[in-house]
Amino acid sequence: MRFLRLLSASVTLYVLLIGYIVVLGIATFVEEAKGTAFVREHFYYAWWFILLQGILGIQLIVIFFCRKWFRRQNWGNLLLHFSFLWILVGAAITHFAGKEGIMHIREGETVDYMFVGERMERQTVPFRVTLTDFRLKRYPGSHSPSSYESDLVVFHQGREEKVGVKMNKVVNVEGYRLFQSSYDPDERGTVLTVSYDCPGMQITYIGYVFMVLGFLGICFGRNSRFSRLRGEMSKFRTDKKVWLLLIGLFCVGVSGNAAPDVSREHAAEFGRLVVQNPKGRLEPVNTWTS
Repeated sequence: MRFLRLLSASVTLYVLLIGYIVVLGIATFVEEAKGTAFVREHFYYAWWFILLQGILGIQLIVIFFCRKWFRRQNWGNLLLHFSFLWILVGAAITHFAGKEGIMHIREGETVDYMFVGERMERQTVPFRVTLTDFRLKRYPGSHSPSSYESDLVVFHQGREEKVGVKMNKVVNVEGYRLFQSSYDPDERGTVLTVSYDCPGMQITYIGYVFMVLGFLGICFGRNSRFSRLRGEMSKFRTDKKVWLLLIGLFCVGVSGNAAPDVSREHAAEFGRLVVQNPKGRLEPVNTWTS
């Protein structure tokens, strides 16, 4: 009973949530410094992080039932908190049932497998991929890559499909998602990250829908705090002249902050302008701002 009281205490929930947010913030900075693989191993897939998420999920269930919290809340608030638990379930399914690997393809080569795990075990996928062309673009006057993309031909379910994978474009093939992650030094081969998480991803997306509906319920529900505030505000009557003055000030502010109209050609020419950066190196504006 003492353990249940501790687990259902609001202070415990707030402490765990603050700790969870702090860990996510630290992981974000560590990922920038040491890469995604390091963060996955030492944070997202670590036993203590999984335990923390499990405790949060159990605590939400305990608070929900033991404190009969559902009797004192409107449906929007209930649905919002339920969505957190639902998303945690989706994350658990992703972790234990999902697959992720690396697919390395040279130009003109066709593969139907990926390498998974730390020992890089070979695993067959239900489709074949051919790399027809790989392109790498650099910033003007620099060797730093601005973007890279792969032209692929995917053979699946008896048909052939031409697709393109870019740094910000993902291709979905029979539940497998292909990401552009790296490339060969001679720029004639590509490295794709292959992720399969159809059940967990669907559950997580449903959780996002629950979250949006919960926010709508909080804002527009009959017994919500926002609804009561709207009712109180409707009691005050404002003179029409004041409304016109407020609308006029808003329009002046918007027009005063309007961005200048710059053509694409002019922006591209400005990006090629050579400047001296704070370290004394000469480089184009595009390279310096990146």
